[in-house]
Parts: sequence; structure tokens; C-alpha cells
Amino acid sequence: MNHVGSLIVVMTVVALCCGCNGDEEPSQTDDVGVEDAGEDANDVDDNLLEEWPGQQIDDDPLGLDWDMPEADDGLDVLVANVGNVDVLRCNNVDFNMCWAEQEEIVADQIAWRSPDLILLQEVLVPEQCDELDEGDVDDDHVCHRDHDFDEPAQVRRLVGDDYTIACDDQNGYECVAAKVGVASIEDCDDGELCWDLARAGDEIDGCDPGFTVSAVTVDYDGTLFDVVNVHPPSDAPGVDDPQQCRHDYFDKFFGDDAPLIEQELVFVGGDFNFDPYRDSESNPEVELWRQHVSTSFEQTSDDPDQFAYHSGIVEHDPPYWTILLMSRTWDHAISNGLKGRCVTLGAHPGEPAIDLFHGNEGERLDHLALQCRLAIAW
Repeated sequence: MNHVGSLIVVMTVVALCCGCNGDEEPSQTDDVGVEDAGEDANDVDDNLLEEWPGQQIDDDPLGLDWDMPEADDGLDVLVANVGNVDVLRCNNVDFNMCWAEQEEIVADQIAWRSPDLILLQEVLVPEQCDELDEGDVDDDHVCHRDHDFDEPAQVRRLVGDDYTIACDDQNGYECVAAKVGVASIEDCDDGELCWDLARAGDEIDGCDPGFTVSAVTVDYDGTLFDVVNVHPPSDAPGVDDPQQCRHDYFDKFFGDDAPLIEQELVFVGGDFNFDPYRDSESNPEVELWRQHVSTSFEQTSDDPDQFAYHSGIVEHDPPYWTILLMSRTWDHAISNGLKGRCVTLGAHPGEPAIDLFHGNEGERLDHLALQCRLAIAW
């Protein structure tokens, strides 16, 4: 979720969900404790750690026989929407990440996991703090004057110094980071933060400009491939036809004429704001998705316009929810030439969420992140 137009929906959802607790419904993350997260990532008061209420799941992590092979080596990829629905703090920054303590926890988790490639959505940009008056923020807000950060860019604080970062050229809320020495981003010097580099293309008339789909070209071991960071409009008020908007955003990376795509090999990940497993197949974005995303890994070797799942149904049948307030799987990872699988952090057994279950439901990250091990297939 993003943009101020989400506020009405968010307030209703949070009002319904903040009273939830782990006694009401079995958790997706039973027996997963903060101790599983690594010694450097769990310096948090245990009293602040809670588990999300979640769906009932069976014990079989793979209900279907999928032909997506594992990647024994290759790139570790993290895909994470780091914003939340905290109306008490974050509605004045389009629900991008704004809670200082939560930022520190997520940054510690990213440092501990040390992924090679990171796709982030809903990152706060420095200009958003500049536009706020002193009375607009509490002392736990990252824009409060008491937080005298050495680094003004939140995305750098989240991923650390060992990454090259490129953010979208429309808002800067969506960023791709590549670990120096493992991969590089074209037109961005190693270790630099390059604002306005990730190509978002033209805005789409009638769609909320607070959302973007953007792309960068990454060089990994001499192979160039496009990384598409996806965050199209949600169903929040203010958009006449969000389903058609998502369809039009998907057109930017699907098909022969996709304007964002420059390389034959393409990885696509992010918060897609739709569930291709549970939404109606008559929805325009679902119909387009099913034309281009196959459950067959082998099919992608014959047709570069066909993408295969790395997440969702490949991990578990039915797919884990990634946005728990909506009971939907909105976060996905697909490609047309990579192999490997993702796990849903906070749902997959033994994998804690990157916010370490911190705070109540209205204060947490509203999405679960994906962590993937991927390798070039052909």
C-alpha cells in the first residue's frame, strides 16, 4: 500500500486487525522465535515480539510437484515492501517506512541476511522529511529532529555501505541494491546511491502516480539482465479502475514491446498489489498475467515472453499470504531465464519476518518479504 489515498481503507483495516492476537487463529509462524534470526539481529526486548495471526497451513511445504529446480549457488535475492499501515505515524509520508526503531530492526535483519540483490518498495526519501513541520511528527518518527542520522537517505541506512543503489526516477520510493563485488548496476558507480536511475517510463493517465514499476540493468558475472521492481497501484480510493491500471503497468515488462525491458534475461519482483491465485481470472491484470506467467520452468526456455514462478505456489500450495491484513499473496518473484525458489519470511517454517514480529498489527510491516536463491538457468 502507498499514497495518502489509502488512508480510508487502512484506518478501517487497522481498526479491525489491531485487536487480533495469536489466540484467535493458528499462526503461520508457530515455533519460530527471534533466536532463529542470528545473534546480531535479535537485540530486541522479547516483550515487544509478537507473531502475526495467520492462516491454517498443512505440514507439507510442497503440495504439488513443481518443475522449478533449486539453485545450489548463485544470487541471494531479497524482495521486501518495507512500508506499513501505521496511521499514527506514517500517513504523513505516504505510509513509507517511518518508525525509527522499526527501521533499525529491518536494517539489522538485512545486514544479517546479507543478500546479493535487494528490491525494496515504500522507502522514505529525504524530501518527505523536509516537507514536514516539527509538530507533524512524534519523537519515534524517523523525520523527528532528535534522529540526527549521519546518512540522510533511508535506503542507505537500510542496506548499508556495501551496496550500489538505484532508485526509481519518479518518486524514489522503490530501489534496487546490488552488493559490491557480486553484481553491479549499469550507469551507477559501485557503492554509489543513484537517485532517478531506475527507469519508470511514462506515467499512466488515470493511475495514482505514487506507485511505479521501474527497471535497472544488472551485471552479474558478465551476464546482463534486467531487474524490474514492481509496485503498481493498489485498490485504494482515488483510482477509477485500479485493475486496469495494474494491467497497464504490467504491460511495461510483459510482451515484445515492453518499454522497460532492454535485456533478454529478466527478473521481476515486488509488491504487485494483486493475487493471481485468488483474484478472479476475468480481472484484466490477472488475465494478462496468466498469458505470460507459466507454472512450467521448461516452457521459459523456448519462449522469452514466458515467465516462471520462483515464489508463491512454487513454495507452498496454497501460497502463503504475504499481506496478512488482506489474506492475500501480493508479493511475487518471476523470471524468464533464472532457476531457484523463494521462501516467504515470516510464513515459511523456521524463517522469521524481517521486522521480527515487532509491535502490534497496526505498527508492523504490512507485507512479508521474500528471500530467494536464484541462478542463471541457460
